[in-house]
Amino acid sequence: MDDVLLFAMISDRLDPKAFKVVGKFLTIEPLAMILPKDDREMKQIVDTEMKRLIFDGEAYKLYQHWFEQPIPPKGRSMSMPMSYLLRDFWRFPSDSVPD
Repeated sequence: MDDVLLFAMISDRLDPKAFKVVGKFLTIEPLAMILPKDDREMKQIVDTEMKRLIFDGEAYKLYQHWFEQPIPPKGRSMSMPMSYLLRDFWRFPSDSVPD
């Protein structure tokens, strides 16, 4: 199961500290944004903004807000640390998704 789903399920438990996500990834699923196929202008806007978010550090703050801090409506935290894969990807952003 995707790690984000596991962390979300744990956060919804009465005692989330009684659970832990363990082990290595069984698969790595590339995630990407969907854009109109032939809209180069939109792609340029998205690429530029994603690079800005990453290099300005705002992407890390957004990640912490949604995955490591209490969020509405229940005020529960997923307590999901950033994976090394995402952290490394943000060091060298790319617009291609590996096979």
